[in-house]
Amino acid sequence: MRIFNKVTVIALAAGLTAFFSHAAAAQEAGAAELDFPYIAEITADNVYVRSGPGTNYYSCGQLNQSDKVKVVSREFSWSRIVPPADSFSWISASYVTPDSADKKEPQTGEVIGDAVRVYAGSPDRKPIHSNTLQLRLSKGDKVLLLGIKRDGYYKIAPPSGAYLWVSTPYTQRIGSVIPPAVEKATAVEPVLTAPPKPTAPEPAPEPEPAPEPAPEPEPQTAVRRTPDIAPEATLPDSPPVTDAERMQRYRMLEKMIETEKQKALAEQDYGTAKKALLQLVESGQADKVSRYAEFALEQIARYELAVKSHRQIQNQRENLQQTTDKIDQAKSTRLDQFEDLGRFAAVGLFKPSRVYGPQKESKRYIIFDSAGKIVCYAEPVGPAAQISLAPFVNQKVGLAGTIRPNPQTGGALVRFEEIAIIK
Repeated sequence: MRIFNKVTVIALAAGLTAFFSHAAAAQEAGAAELDFPYIAEITADNVYVRSGPGTNYYSCGQLNQSDKVKVVSREFSWSRIVPPADSFSWISASYVTPDSADKKEPQTGEVIGDAVRVYAGSPDRKPIHSNTLQLRLSKGDKVLLLGIKRDGYYKIAPPSGAYLWVSTPYTQRIGSVIPPAVEKATAVEPVLTAPPKPTAPEPAPEPEPAPEPAPEPEPQTAVRRTPDIAPEATLPDSPPVTDAERMQRYRMLEKMIETEKQKALAEQDYGTAKKALLQLVESGQADKVSRYAEFALEQIARYELAVKSHRQIQNQRENLQQTTDKIDQAKSTRLDQFEDLGRFAAVGLFKPSRVYGPQKESKRYIIFDSAGKIVCYAEPVGPAAQISLAPFVNQKVGLAGTIRPNPQTGGALVRFEEIAIIK
């Protein structure tokens, strides 16, 4: 049997007491931090606010010592927070309609699409490169616009449900009740009750005071981000899984679109490319491929508008040509109605015109057929104009002369030099 001296026993007892005391304190602190939401104070200067729980996510701004944040949940060594006052998000301008034409800032807008993506904004990144998905908005939701369109996107105040992240070691819990002063310093939920004012782009962030702990990998069953909507079942073929395959597919579609653009407008068809691009957009992966695909769809919309306009112009030309052909055909038909009468240009019942009668300076007559319909108008010229035509009235006569259109009546006019009664 091993014998322990008195000093050893006392030291062992002290160590065990310290261990259990520390464990009890840690357990008590951990239990307290599970009570969300709570207010935390930043314990250092130049602490990054990031778009996701890890240093691989891009910076969305910085916090300094004594700044207050509202923590809503935790993931390993990262705290999910309500966006601070200077935070902003991006949304595609194609799916937002401003509520008025007033250009004064800020103003509200209405979402006109379903499952419209909202991305975490960064003062150091362009909208197209800010690719961390915060949440999706539904048709009819309101957003607060913080400026005019930029690269096809609106800068908006983070909607309710949009969060950012900060490294937990740089935070200290100070209470679970939100004091009024802290409430004003944090992003307001919902957004439209107290919008943050737009600010000029901040300078490039300085290095963090100390390296942040690397985040542990997220378990496959603990996904906390807003669930994505599955692509429509009618679209053929599922989109590629890996980022490299998705980018390769996008490049192929880009070439396909370029090929269609080289064709004549009447031959361009972007239907196949549109379906494939929609698959990339609706795949649920908030990466740059999805953003590129959204931009390509906007371009296709403009190309298809040009194609539609071209087709409408072509249809108008074809309709005009058909109308012209019908007019020419009708004219030919009317002229063909005058059968070959030998030396006579027209044959029929000879009567004076009530409009251009013999008493008028320009003498006109009318030739009727056996059914009493007008065959043509007649005007004597040359020798026929020098004789009295009274003996020929109400007689069936033949007129020798030339036939020409009569603009005044829309019919034919025979200018005759000779008239003869036909038995």
